[in-house]
Amino acid sequence: MLDQFKGCLLGAAMGDALGMARESTPPDFQRLHEGYRRAWRGHPNAGLKPGQFTDDTQMMLLVAGMLV
Repeated sequence: MLDQFKGCLLGAAMGDALGMARESTPPDFQRLHEGYRRAWRGHPNAGLKPGQFTDDTQMMLLVAGMLV
């Protein structure tokens, strides 16, 4: 059970990091083949490095730590 919990947290963190640049934008299925990109200037996550997770993952890890 602990391995499943760790896998769930890791999967959520990876999804958050890969989708960080497209957060708060409408889905564009025509551009899925382009892969990862940086957030544009003025985006709330513009200061993050490529592949860096957002505050969503930070909050998830804090809540998980409190539940443990």
